[in-house]
Amino acid sequence: YSGAFADEAYLLIDSMVIPTTSKQPTWIALKGRGRWIHVPVGESIYPIEPGYYWVKHIDFQKSKLSGFGSVHSESGPGLFSFHALPDAITHVGIVELRKGQQDQHGNDYTTRLRLAPELLNWACHKNPIAFSKLPVKYLDEADEVKTMKVRCET
Repeated sequence: YSGAFADEAYLLIDSMVIPTTSKQPTWIALKGRGRWIHVPVGESIYPIEPGYYWVKHIDFQKSKLSGFGSVHSESGPGLFSFHALPDAITHVGIVELRKGQQDQHGNDYTTRLRLAPELLNWACHKNPIAFSKLPVKYLDEADEVKTMKVRCET
């Protein structure tokens, strides 16, 4: 985060494999606004153009190209979708992958998206200035957009 720009959005998103002793992902591949965006795993706040995005796949290799070592959606347009809102930090959450039985598409992971207070706390510690200037927006269980102001403890 280097300062808020008009009509820019910021993502708070991460991914991990459970158990954490497994090989961990390197990229979260998003599709939106007519292009691909690869968000590095472990990035606390990532700038992005506002708009509607799909999490298309999770990569386990250093290359941004999808292929061997990627977890794709089983069907449909993507694993998850979200709206990156302008002039705010959009708390998407953690994309959790759990090892399981291989399905008909060759995936051996189940996925879920989880709002994670620990992700918010970690990002706040890494970017207190961003949180002092921007509200945090997220979807609650009823898919309603909620807004909160976060004050980071230093």
